[in-house]
Amino acid sequence: PRVPKTAAPRVEAPEPAAASAAPAALRPYLGVEVNEAHTSHGVDLVVKNILPGGGADEAGLQVGDYLLKWNGTPLRTKAEFGQLASQAEIGSMVKLMIERGSGREGKVIRVEVKGTASRPPAGAGGKPAGKAKKQGK
Repeated sequence: PRVPKTAAPRVEAPEPAAASAAPAALRPYLGVEVNEAHTSHGVDLVVKNILPGGGADEAGLQVGDYLLKWNGTPLRTKAEFGQLASQAEIGSMVKLMIERGSGREGKVIRVEVKGTASRPPAGAGGKPAGKAKKQGK
């Protein structure tokens, strides 16, 4: 397993440039926060936080997982991860290769719209999309 030597300073992923001046620009959202960690293998990406109800939560990512590849492309820095995430197509599926403990596995994550989830958070009292009553025509 990868053992962090020291924590790297927090690096913020660049925000994607707005395509227009529209106030409600849609942005891809995975529901995961990552940091760079200096390990025996160099610099690796480690999951810092999972946001409830997001694609990463639904896929079973956990805090402490190392992110190795994005659709087969090796991940080296938080900036690379941020760029790939910002360019992902909303509604698409992304395969992340992760390392957890001494094993590696693939996780498939749905790319959602920033600030939304496929189901409301626990206790929100709302109904999942597609379950609303139909209006007569």
